[in-house]
Amino acid sequence: MQYEHFILINIGNCQSFYSHGELDFQEEHRGKASAGRASTKDVSTEKQLEKAEARIKYLEVELELLKKLEELEGQVRKQF
Repeated sequence: MQYEHFILINIGNCQSFYSHGELDFQEEHRGKASAGRASTKDVSTEKQLEKAEARIKYLEVELELLKKLEELEGQVRKQF
């Protein structure tokens, strides 16, 4: 079990080595100096609005599902 994790790590390192070369291992990609996620400044306002509306819709559906689950859970608790 422990070796499987080691093998997965090595496969990832090999892929990084073949795609970016030896210099990729010498540069630090973690911590404060890293670039982090891509900036949203490059995305147009329309795209940001569209993404925000989709997220709101998703969260509304998720909320309704949670309400239904809580209702069903309450019904089950009443039975016992």
